[in-house]
Amino acid sequence: MNVGGETILLVEDSAENREFMVDYVLVPNGYQALVAPNGRQGLDLALARTPDLIILDFKLPELSGIDVLTELRERHVDIPVIFITAYGSEEDIVTCFRLGVKDYFRKPFDAERILATIRDVLSEKQQQ
Repeated sequence: MNVGGETILLVEDSAENREFMVDYVLVPNGYQALVAPNGRQGLDLALARTPDLIILDFKLPELSGIDVLTELRERHVDIPVIFITAYGSEEDIVTCFRLGVKDYFRKPFDAERILATIRDVLSEKQQQ
């Protein structure tokens, strides 16, 4: 259980995936969840609220996950990012890691594995 109450921004266009992540992964483990259904809203929320971590879908309406991440990096916003996707080539994965993505999960993903990664990334961020 997380006691820090860190804020995690979930940018995911699937309502089913958003509900699962918020109701079964984030909130029960003590995280504050911000949610955006598309890349544009995700970018705006990231800039306005500066969450502790972003979980970003690869394929999104309006702006792709790569577009959101690129925009954040160009603005020197250094929020850790975990990518989730049902799509994505090896080239896409390489691009993500070059932009500083902490990890990458293919859907459907294991809730315990992504939760462990969230904890690791937030712990790493606190130690820096």
